Amino acid sequence: MVSLPGMEKRLPRQLSGGQQQRVAVARALVNKPSVLLLDEPLGALDLKLRKHMQLVLKGLQQELGITFIHVTHDQEEAMTMSDRIAVMHAGRLEQLDTPEALYSRPATAFVAGFIGDNNLLDCRVTESGADAARVELLGTSAHVAAVNVQEGLGAGPAVLAVRPESMRVAAAAERADNVVEGTVEQHIFAGSEVRLLVRCAGGSVLANLREQAQFHLYPRGERVRIGWQRGDGMLLARP
Repeated sequence: MVSLPGMEKRLPRQLSGGQQQRVAVARALVNKPSVLLLDEPLGALDLKLRKHMQLVLKGLQQELGITFIHVTHDQEEAMTMSDRIAVMHAGRLEQLDTPEALYSRPATAFVAGFIGDNNLLDCRVTESGADAARVELLGTSAHVAAVNVQEGLGAGPAVLAVRPESMRVAAAAERADNVVEGTVEQHIFAGSEVRLLVRCAGGSVLANLREQAQFHLYPRGERVRIGWQRGDGMLLARP
């Protein structure tokens, strides 16, 4: 079950780190526990092996139907392996939800910043309406869909969380509900995407562009417009 055929006669020192981890998992599973606790089981492995073992463990859990409680500080690992994630902070449970819900609808500013990349923009709520809230940030005004406003949040300081992939640049920004202008500080080629760090009045914004051909369109020092839709941001209480 742990894919170690032909390894039965080997000593521990003759096994790789990943193979040793599989032996440890097999040893834990042989008694058929109803719950298996894994405390940072992949922390000592290199990145490639860790990603492979994530798939091995997830496959075993699905095959056996045993509840795995997996403790990790690696957010990507938690998102990859889990059906439900409990995000803990300073001894408190911040949110218990599916990976999709944690990513798209974080309950607190801590969760928004902890799970994946996010633009956490300090702002001030000036109006709260039935359809949208109005905030002041980055030297301008913006709107947030009312369904994306944390319950009980009124006028005053807050945090607006907008994912980098929701940011639109240049011509695409003109069609967005909220638009700010800034200067490109960094542009980074990251294989499947291009990442722009844009300095605006009062803070910086990270935008992910999916088209690799856009890499050379926004050199450092270029003035650009950045925009996002009112439904793309989550308005949360400032921690």
